[in-house]
Amino acid sequence: MFIVSCGVNLEKHTTIFSNFQSAVDGNIIQDDHESTYLYETSLPRAIPNMAKLVKVVRSIRDGTMTMSPGPGPSSPSLLEEEEQSEDENKIKYKYKDSQKETSHSHHQKGYGCEVIFTYLQALTPDRRDISLDYKLSGARLSNTLPHPGRVASFHTLPSELHPSHDHKGDIFLPKTSCSVFQSTNIHYILSNLRMRQLIICGQLTDQCVMSAVRDAADLGYLVSVVEDACAALSEEEHERGLMGINEGVC
Repeated sequence: MFIVSCGVNLEKHTTIFSNFQSAVDGNIIQDDHESTYLYETSLPRAIPNMAKLVKVVRSIRDGTMTMSPGPGPSSPSLLEEEEQSEDENKIKYKYKDSQKETSHSHHQKGYGCEVIFTYLQALTPDRRDISLDYKLSGARLSNTLPHPGRVASFHTLPSELHPSHDHKGDIFLPKTSCSVFQSTNIHYILSNLRMRQLIICGQLTDQCVMSAVRDAADLGYLVSVVEDACAALSEEEHERGLMGINEGVC
């Protein structure tokens, strides 16, 4: 699952991407029919949208985004026009100075975008630390989760979804429960980053994604879910997850 975290400004986001290891390791899924739908329909539909989201958020975080000029005169060109009255110039220079101050203030306070990868990985080789829910899910789940001796791999995913250390770098949080808020220190991390708004996507929609959304909302975060960047074992479960999320949570 991915989480995009955002500062106070709504243009600043953090994205959380969840449970990609289960997208990589097919034997985690117990039902062949569900596995077929997930890998042949749901994930191929969602992953390109996840990749687009990650690319945009990283570019905002790292300051590499380039804005295409819209039709007609843009604000910067108006500020640079010479044929302005004295009063107009005073207003515009004041505006430019305030923008600089705001930008500097946000930089100093650490506001911005972050990309957080959360994925299933036990802390112990025998996986004894995973949640009771996962232990009760059967050996095909509990005995196949990544662990320190066989860490999660992202190499089968598009390059845009490989966790990156470039520029400011992504954040990686292995988890051992359905909700990332229950088995990691993500709330502490988001607090340190001064993030208030989260954009969440990943898989499975009605399980890890929905659990993260509900916990985040209860903790006071503003939460958005990118519906077409989420995947589930069936269309019905995807829709059920979105319904559970949208009813008073997002």
